[in-house]
Amino acid sequence: MVATVLKGTNRQKYHVTLCGLSPGNADVTSLQGLADEIHVLGMRNFFDLSVIVPLYTLLKRSKVDVLHTHRIRPDIVGRIVGTLARIPVNISTQHYVEEWSERGTIVHRIVRALFKWTMGLCQSVACISAAEQDTLLQEIGEQHRSKTCVVHNGLDTDYFQRPPQAELAALRKALALPPRARVVTVVAYLTERKGHQYLLEAIAQLRQAFPDIVLLIVGDGPQESELVHQAEGLGITEYTRFLGNRKEIPGMLSLSEVAVLPSLWEPFGLAALEAMAVETPVVVTRTGGLPEFVTQDESGYLVPPADAQALAESITQLLANPAMSLQMGIAARNTVMQRFTARHVALAYERLYEQYLADITPPAQKRS
Repeated sequence: MVATVLKGTNRQKYHVTLCGLSPGNADVTSLQGLADEIHVLGMRNFFDLSVIVPLYTLLKRSKVDVLHTHRIRPDIVGRIVGTLARIPVNISTQHYVEEWSERGTIVHRIVRALFKWTMGLCQSVACISAAEQDTLLQEIGEQHRSKTCVVHNGLDTDYFQRPPQAELAALRKALALPPRARVVTVVAYLTERKGHQYLLEAIAQLRQAFPDIVLLIVGDGPQESELVHQAEGLGITEYTRFLGNRKEIPGMLSLSEVAVLPSLWEPFGLAALEAMAVETPVVVTRTGGLPEFVTQDESGYLVPPADAQALAESITQLLANPAMSLQMGIAARNTVMQRFTARHVALAYERLYEQYLADITPPAQKRS
């Protein structure tokens, strides 16, 4: 997400300093060239206060006008240190509120209290979907709604586009896909929240009607062994491929007739947007942020969460109607290009910056 925003940011207008709080959580390799400066600090854990001085020094030396943080730890630390450094504008992006509770009840309570306490130290919290905004406000209180807004995720559409046919043919060969394979793909972390178990049940229902069906499961996670055993129990091992993490996501999605995201909850659903960007129609659950960009019967199908039968029926519609699927794929790509490119998301943030910078005397060049 950070790379997408940086790629779309107007670099003639903004001098960008990128800072990661800790080496373990700051993968800056892919961000080289997207910022004017890149720094990685040495924060060891959530409560490590030693990062305050170096971050304060960096902010003051860089003469930052806008401090934009992502995720809970940078949000809280950035608000406190940004206030100490007298940064004029402090904005955070909230990606996934549920991560607060995934580290246990005590951490959840501490994080919620710190987040609420520091709300007064920032100008705005941008949420990646309206659904995530509502979830956040359930945690911190409806009284904070005026300080929140929605800025949807976006994509690097130069990267997420259909590869050349020769590249796709090579990938199909590398994956040992039969010439007549009807490929369905899911790209997601292998955890219960992503709903893979229901997709496996759906594939089991579809194997008689579509004997050439192949499910590509891209990603890893703690539920992998359980899902492998489930596939064995359903008798669909030969129809499923557990591929782990892969770099050829645009290619794999382009080889697919259908991309599925069967999540039980999804703050936004970037994997579905990636599929749409390469003209692959989607079947997704009607939950979280997914209905905010997937249009029923236009770019794909929306089904209830935890409903294998509904997944199977929607996948059937797309596999049985190739011409309709093609048109849906084109419409899906158009949706991405019209609303969800890197420039769209960066421009939304630039407008947010300017909104709060309007009351101060701007320097010749904004630094963020």
